[in-house]
Amino acid sequence: MLNSYQDSLAEVSRRRAFFKNNFDNYKEIRILFESENKERSFFIAKYGKLLPNNFIPNIGFMLPDLPSDEYFKADYNLPIIEGYH
Repeated sequence: MLNSYQDSLAEVSRRRAFFKNNFDNYKEIRILFESENKERSFFIAKYGKLLPNNFIPNIGFMLPDLPSDEYFKADYNLPIIEGYH
């Protein structure tokens, strides 16, 4: 039982550290993906009907939508436990 308690504290600490160290980078990448997909959509809207279907395979490929900031609220709302991992 003691190990599970200590390991739980370490896990919360690890997750909070991950969130703290990476969330700003994640937001920047999400913004970059959204911007890139707008550029791709613009290109396809402008030229998609003029190009043959298989002219350049995957030219219409879009980057995946990344989760919104809300997705990370579970980690953000973990208790403030730091320094255990």
